[in-house]
Amino acid sequence: MGSPADNPAAAPRGVLAFASLGMPRESLRALLHQAQRHQVPVMLRGVLPQGFRATVLVIQQLLDSSPDTPLAKGEALTGGMGIDPLWFRTFSIKQVPAFVSVRSGACAPKQPCTAHDFDVLYGNMSLPSALHILANQGENPEPARQALDRGQST
Repeated sequence: MGSPADNPAAAPRGVLAFASLGMPRESLRALLHQAQRHQVPVMLRGVLPQGFRATVLVIQQLLDSSPDTPLAKGEALTGGMGIDPLWFRTFSIKQVPAFVSVRSGACAPKQPCTAHDFDVLYGNMSLPSALHILANQGENPEPARQALDRGQST
């Protein structure tokens, strides 16, 4: 059985949002709703100092809370959060929120990931705003355009 680093499915694809459980709850809830709509995973660097169980409880509270921007009728917030410190290192993410658009086929395990393989955008903004900037000003706009399209069809 291979390690997660050997699994090609573990390669970052498309657009990723990087966040922290230390961000304001309202900001995190809004990001989770937007990320679900655009099918963009939200990545955390690691677990809380209190451990994995405490981290899971905080995430569950975020998912159970109703933000100011509700989902469509009958739609549940199902998550899309992951924990991967390697992706934070791969893209040199030092602050959050951050949004990354990865060129298709780039940054796979055991392959170099250069600065030309992805775009990073930092700032406290909505995911749709970040996607528009990445799609219109980035070197790797296609993943952001695809995420924008997914958000329009939901």
